[in-house]
Amino acid sequence: MNTGQDGALESPGLPPQRLGSLLGHYERVTPPTAVVYRVSCGPHQQTGVVLEVPVEYYRAGRIKPHEATAADRERRLLLFTETTGVERMPVMLAHAPRTALRSLLQEVTAGPPRLQRSFADGSVHTVWVSADPLLSEAVQREASQLESLYIADGHHRMATAVRYAERRRQLGPDHPSAFTMAVLFPSDELRVRGYRRLLRIQPGVSDSEVLTALAALPVTAWLEATTDRFTAPRSVLIGLDNRNYRLWLRGTRGDPRSALDAVLLQERVIPGIADKAVPVPAGREQIDERVLSLEPHPPTIEQIMAVSDANMLLPPKSTWFDPKVRPGLIVRELR
Repeated sequence: MNTGQDGALESPGLPPQRLGSLLGHYERVTPPTAVVYRVSCGPHQQTGVVLEVPVEYYRAGRIKPHEATAADRERRLLLFTETTGVERMPVMLAHAPRTALRSLLQEVTAGPPRLQRSFADGSVHTVWVSADPLLSEAVQREASQLESLYIADGHHRMATAVRYAERRRQLGPDHPSAFTMAVLFPSDELRVRGYRRLLRIQPGVSDSEVLTALAALPVTAWLEATTDRFTAPRSVLIGLDNRNYRLWLRGTRGDPRSALDAVLLQERVIPGIADKAVPVPAGREQIDERVLSLEPHPPTIEQIMAVSDANMLLPPKSTWFDPKVRPGLIVRELR
């Protein structure tokens, strides 16, 4: 594991062939050490421990996903990893709060940080490294007691690590390829945002026709105009022609997945108005086109963990954890 003051591997545009040569910009961290990563954004902060976790945890169900992955993105990430032999950022895992572990991380963060960087989005990323063997071993021991780890961000990175490890099973369970880099945050420190969808309104369809179609959906309780931009449970915030509306959803019962607003939006609202508006691929919206925005109320971290515990998956982009870890600050060699 390596920490880099200048984030040499941070840029996603660097050719994979060059990335391996940039490891000289990083300071190697050798065990026994405790690496603590804090992300701050305004009054919010979350503090976690960076570890090498066995990929076998994922196969055994100890690391739990909540979203499906796209095969094409997995393939690109695997190619990157195979080419460079480097993990550029940790998988972000959530765990049930553990008082003893939190206290140990406070001991580490009482000292001076190894690096600190600020970014344009307002986030500040700080890393501490403790070489105290007793403290480091205590952190490792407490972290090993966590029964379940939930993927918050990094489903594709986790899936890539599994595929990378499967190709190297013959190297044994102690080889670096049998592990992946992760940062473990307590669930009560994580913040979940709503993930907005953009739909392109079909030519010839008026705003009133779109609103009428939304109001007529079986899942709709009622539709109303609103002047605020805040989401609320069991509702979807709608933006149309510089006006805001709130679509209230009918309550549903059943499994932890089907009751989530993000799932109702993706599986019952958007398909129900497909003749009026169609999803816009990310990054491809045009300035001159008419767009409908739909933002569901975000699920709580407890709801997300319940979905994972039930071995269910949400639609892609159902969750948005903010802030996230940054690429290139801490990297890990796999060879």
